[in-house]
Amino acid sequence: METLSPEGSFWIFGYGSLIWHPPPKYDLSIPCYLRGYVRRFWMKSEDHRGTVEKPGRVLTLIPYEEWKQFSDWAHTPYDEGCWGMAFRIPAPFAKEIRAYLDDREINGYTPHDVPVYAHIGDKKPILDHCLVYVGTSNSPQFQPSETVEELSDLISTRKGKSGPNYIYLFELANALRHLSPESKDTHVYKLEAAVKKKLQTF
Repeated sequence: METLSPEGSFWIFGYGSLIWHPPPKYDLSIPCYLRGYVRRFWMKSEDHRGTVEKPGRVLTLIPYEEWKQFSDWAHTPYDEGCWGMAFRIPAPFAKEIRAYLDDREINGYTPHDVPVYAHIGDKKPILDHCLVYVGTSNSPQFQPSETVEELSDLISTRKGKSGPNYIYLFELANALRHLSPESKDTHVYKLEAAVKKKLQTF
């Protein structure tokens, strides 16, 4: 929508920590979702949520058709989409914040331009162009096809300079429950339940 995107501004879509730790100097945010992607904890974190010796797991987006080639162990309905938050960066700060985001997402992530939708079933996107950082399958940090059981073992025990890996997961699950009445993520909620169960046994 033209009125939502003044000249020189840009939108960034957050599907992980950007949701609860948004970029500086944004002036508008919109809960929304991507179509045709699934969200998975398939990126190794050797700094913020783990170490080189014991890497944690953080998020990436995977095109639905590509995801089906890696695994079919965790069903994600196609129409569930990937919910997150879009943040508008005003023109005077666009260059500064884009550099900040490029630096923040430098470890295995690449920028992509995508449309985002405000409601399930909408035919037109609320934003035609939204920047999103994706850890692609050719990244050395990409670690596909781990089961909920394997991931919960890792996430419940790994820790990096930004804190325990499980806090990242719990923050995400909590944020998704409050984004929109329509927002959910079957995989994230299954993983959250599995990690909470493991933490109770330690």
